[in-house]
Formats: sequence, structure tokens, C-alpha cells
Amino acid sequence: MVTLRQVHEAGDLDDPSLVAVSRALVALHDWSFLLGPGLVIGVNTLLLAVLVRRGRLVPRWISTVGLVGGPLVLASSTAVLFGLYDQVSAPAALAALPVTVWEMSLAVYLIARGFRAPAPAAPDPAAALVPA
Repeated sequence: MVTLRQVHEAGDLDDPSLVAVSRALVALHDWSFLLGPGLVIGVNTLLLAVLVRRGRLVPRWISTVGLVGGPLVLASSTAVLFGLYDQVSAPAALAALPVTVWEMSLAVYLIARGFRAPAPAAPDPAAALVPA
């Protein structure tokens, strides 16, 4: 983009290839901004919420908010990707609200209390049948 700006300042504005390249770079920037914070945060939230819920490391309500918020923000980012609404809009903000609550509540809980002790593993019934 800096090189294109320098060419633009030099006065070569009529070159259609420069216009095409600059539009492609702007589109690449927009898509990466959508994929990074949008889609990836949905997947990460969902995976972390499943792990902390399965291990019972945080209260159930915190992991439930993550389990709801992750797919919601993922669906919202997919809708933005297909042009249903803008990335900065009321539906996108509402879809991001549960993830915001998830991240803040998880951070406050971990700072204040830390992880709970992991749930003990269920005893293996087959191990009781094998003589020691």
C-alpha cells in the first residue's frame, strides 16, 4: 500500500493495473479482518468452552455462555461473509455480546479464583475385574 501511495503521489493515476491492485489489497485487508477476529474467535470460544466445561474447571454458567456465544459469533461472521449485513451493525454487535460476557466473566473468575481442581476420573469398571 505504501508503494501504491507513492505512485499515486507521483501523479500516475490513470494506470488501471494500479487501481486493480489497490482494490485487491483493500479487499484482502477487509477479508482478513473478518476472518481473524470474526471466525477464529467463534471457533476458539467454542473449543475453550467445551474444554473447561468437560473438565469442570469453571462454573457451568460461564462455560454455557461460551457454548452459546461461540457458535453465535461464528454464525454472525459467516452472515457478514456472505453479505447479509455489515460487520459493524446492530445484528453483529448483538451476536458478539455473549462472547464479550464470556471473555469478561472467564477473566474475572480466573483472576479471582483460578481454575477449580479437575474433576476426578470415573473409576474404570474393567480394572476392578483384573486381579492385582
